Amino acid sequence: MRFHCWKKLWPWNRRQKKAHYLLGTAYRTVGQTEKARVELALGANAHDLPMSDPWAERAPLHMKLLSDQLDRAREMTEHGEPDKAVALLLPALRYHSTNIVLLNGVAIAYNAIERPDLAFAALSDGLKQNSNDLVLRVTLSHTYEMLGHPTDALQTAESVIKDAPKLVEGYLAKANALLAADKDEEAVAALEKAAEVDPGNADILIELGDVLWKNLQKRKSAVEKYEKGIEIDPASVRGYFQLAQLYQELGEGAQSQRNLVMAQRLAPAEGINIQVQRKAPEKAQKN
Repeated sequence: MRFHCWKKLWPWNRRQKKAHYLLGTAYRTVGQTEKARVELALGANAHDLPMSDPWAERAPLHMKLLSDQLDRAREMTEHGEPDKAVALLLPALRYHSTNIVLLNGVAIAYNAIERPDLAFAALSDGLKQNSNDLVLRVTLSHTYEMLGHPTDALQTAESVIKDAPKLVEGYLAKANALLAADKDEEAVAALEKAAEVDPGNADILIELGDVLWKNLQKRKSAVEKYEKGIEIDPASVRGYFQLAQLYQELGEGAQSQRNLVMAQRLAPAEGINIQVQRKAPEKAQKN
């Protein structure tokens, strides 16, 4: 059995998320724990969000402030449309050519469309304005890695960590550079430090699970990281999905199926499509 998971391009409606959260709370009150677990996962973080309305959902499409354009570009990149993010930000760059935040956003979008050369140029312009800017240097580390310069990527990340030891992005950049240099054990140590700095970040734990499993074949340790990540973010489709695959590899079919069902249940809410391909039954051999 093979699993396939990929992102689609629609946002999750916040009103639906709120409804799932309320339903999950109701299920929990009457003791239906399994249904409550699913609905609360679908409604994760909804209690932090107000009920939306049609204008609130469409307003960002009509806003022209630079901050709004940067937010919109970030959403486009996250939803797999970095080319649109570049197209949105480049006109703004003509009027704000020295804006460090904009130059960093442009660089991130360029990296997402695999043009680190253009990202490097944008970052260079930004660093001329402020060579100590931490955000620019983090993006520069990732850009160096994409350009095939892991030593420069690592040195840049370590300089960020030295200047800002509580900035989680520095450790993530370091882990990225170490992975590019095939230094997996050191990358795990950097990710562990990142998780220590930002203990509420489930994505770091899921990434740790991936490295432990796929790079170092430490499957039991990977299971622990995935499960801890899901504990922090019960709506982590990727966490359930990775656990399903890992448990299948470990020969624990029931656990694999349980996590796959959760991933499939949560996936549409996060704009993710999961398909399962099962092996065709072998034909019986004739005697």
